[in-house]
Amino acid sequence: MISVTEASKINFRYQKTAQARAILNTLIKNSEVLDELVDLMPDQSVTGFQLNDVVRKHTSFGKIKAAILELVNNKSHLEDPRIVGDKAISKDEN
Repeated sequence: MISVTEASKINFRYQKTAQARAILNTLIKNSEVLDELVDLMPDQSVTGFQLNDVVRKHTSFGKIKAAILELVNNKSHLEDPRIVGDKAISKDEN
């Protein structure tokens, strides 16, 4: 059974800059690279799981940077899913 604790919920939340730095610091040891990646992320723009996935999936700085920028610029989570569904239906009808 999965144990639900406060610590286990942290990665599901959008991270503040300091929290993102702490996550990245465990995976990236170069402080200059770390600082540049943290500067790309405004507060509350990426979840802990997204950040971990990006760093583990991509091996070069350029790919990590591009993936983080894509996550930060993706605003689809801000749209109401009912409106998005209505737009898709109206496109199909035309």
